[in-house]
Amino acid sequence: MNIFNLFEAEFKSIVETMKVEEILPADVDTGRVVFELPRDASHGDLACNAAMVLAKQVGAKPRDLAAQFATRLQAIDGVRVLGPTPDQQPARGALATFLVDGVHANDIAALID
Repeated sequence: MNIFNLFEAEFKSIVETMKVEEILPADVDTGRVVFELPRDASHGDLACNAAMVLAKQVGAKPRDLAAQFATRLQAIDGVRVLGPTPDQQPARGALATFLVDGVHANDIAALID
């Protein structure tokens, strides 16, 4: 299982749902959104820049998009978004990282190397 491919596929599904719900415009460009290892392994298993990358494009605050993504990402079995989540710290502009049950950052790093 390639964890990056898994999250990219889940993210595409989330974006499509958000388009149908008219939270995101139909022509939103997600080409710059990435899932990557956080700079500090203690910050979780994966990091995603979606809220920061898409905010200006869709005319929304990063923290509002982050809240939408957090809710949807947490619905994936085995995923836990690390805090503070946007509802815990409203000034925070993005989801930094999240954990995936059964996966450790070292395992992910080995996949990349």
